[in-house]
Amino acid sequence: MCDNHRDLNRSMKNNNKRAVLQADTPFIVHFFPYGQGFTAKRRGILEDNFRRLQATIVDDVWQAKYIVISDAIRSLSLVAKRLHVSEEQLKRHLDENNDIRCVYPKWVDSCIAANRLTIPGRNNYHTIYNVKRNRDENDDNVNDSRKKPANQDNINTTKPKRKKFPRNLDVASKFSALSKLHKTMPLLEDDHWKSYQFRLVAGRIANLDFEVDTDFVTQKRLRSITGFGKSICEKIQECLSDYGTVRRIHQFENDNNRNKMKNMMDIWGVGRVGALDLISNQGCKTIHDVRRKICNNELTLDRNQLVGVDCYEDIQYRMDRSEVESLAEIVRLAAETLFPGIQVYIMGSYRRGKENCGDVDIHLTHPTDPSFARTIPNDALGRIIDELWKEGRISMHLTFLCGMELGLDYKDYQKASQNVPREAWERTKINPLHRKSNAFYMGCAFSPIEPTKRRRIDIKLYPYRERAFATLYFTGNGFFNRSMRVWADRRFNWKLSDHGLYDRSDGKTRVREASTERDIFDHLKIVYREPHERDCWDALEPIEGNLEGEDEDLKLTETDFKNEDNYAWVE
Repeated sequence: MCDNHRDLNRSMKNNNKRAVLQADTPFIVHFFPYGQGFTAKRRGILEDNFRRLQATIVDDVWQAKYIVISDAIRSLSLVAKRLHVSEEQLKRHLDENNDIRCVYPKWVDSCIAANRLTIPGRNNYHTIYNVKRNRDENDDNVNDSRKKPANQDNINTTKPKRKKFPRNLDVASKFSALSKLHKTMPLLEDDHWKSYQFRLVAGRIANLDFEVDTDFVTQKRLRSITGFGKSICEKIQECLSDYGTVRRIHQFENDNNRNKMKNMMDIWGVGRVGALDLISNQGCKTIHDVRRKICNNELTLDRNQLVGVDCYEDIQYRMDRSEVESLAEIVRLAAETLFPGIQVYIMGSYRRGKENCGDVDIHLTHPTDPSFARTIPNDALGRIIDELWKEGRISMHLTFLCGMELGLDYKDYQKASQNVPREAWERTKINPLHRKSNAFYMGCAFSPIEPTKRRRIDIKLYPYRERAFATLYFTGNGFFNRSMRVWADRRFNWKLSDHGLYDRSDGKTRVREASTERDIFDHLKIVYREPHERDCWDALEPIEGNLEGEDEDLKLTETDFKNEDNYAWVE
């Protein structure tokens, strides 16, 4: 008997076993051990949490009523292949047992967040079998940007990206590392500018249509590229030599003064000037020095900086995708309580497909409530934050919004504090400017995975009219968004922001509307890029022509860069 028939027969025999299990335990769950990002560690955490909720975890997929499958698996054929049956046979099995559901991990996360087992709705959790038939039209804006637009006259098509050279990617990674060191250890005033330059070079090296090398012809070709002067080419040669990297990386990593700068700037709310003050005037080298001085009443910081000191280690930690999803689900449940039908999307590096994230970026909008169509209720986000506070989800606030009434007193910070003495919180005051915002919240939330840990969370509420622009901005990365803004400005005299596309002359007149990100790319006449492709400045590509020539190169002067850097970018 062939393998696939044997497995199907075993499935039929196990139907009785499953029926017996269901009599006492309706939630019989199998965690499918395949798919990118669905590691054994992640599955183990989810399984342990589900056992705590009284679910039955089975190793045999044919016994399960709910089959949890990696987000990376978008096709039933991939599941069938791993089970050694044909796709048609697996479809038939699911059709004959229509109570079986193949669901994504976010259903598990939602149950953990709600602290109870809930039956997954097909539209909410996209079973593999129905994913293409049931996808919500609004998801075109966030979750399925690859889908063809309804308007067949759309001018934009995603051009296939050429294969990148492994050597180029390796060299580019060294320049990215150097860029990060200049940014996180800015001992000198021009370090931020140098960080931008090296990041720009990294993107260009990664996307070259030829392989970097040390020979004369290749070096001459490199020097003809904008931004590739003698110093850059020498650093490329260092990477290709036996040394294998840029020497400056080693120098920075072993520079005591720069390491002190990094330690101080890793405190949330402390910038370059503040870091220099802590080092030069306070004699601080590490977070422990800062905490000791605060405890001895030798150092006074504002409230947000104290949050940064108290949550220092937690904020540095990078969450895996499942923890980000769990936090987003907690926000969704709270928002739904107050505004049924509200849409909650995870943005930032998560949407760009990164395996881990430094914080959680969440975009809220409402597709049907008229009060969210062109504006937002003044106190809506504040009320959502209060709901999260009442549920014990928020640890500490970093902004204070209209509608917020809870968690504002210094005593609330004292209760949540782990590393800052009570007396230090008494000396802090709320910045009254914080209450002017009604659409952007920043704070620290308790981790649903490790309840004593605090995680940075940003929540933005946008009118439904602005959803596409908000999604583009909140996805990042910052360099790609900068390039789009500069392109809009120099090519069309338009101002692109997270709220819309405006005439640059007055900054108020909306020149184009958009319901999806692809619409924005069309308006700007540039090739649509998937979120994971928005990785550098040069990812921007005109639909017609190219970026060659001084006017079209989008090169920023140092003054231009400083002006753009005042904008709040999502990295």
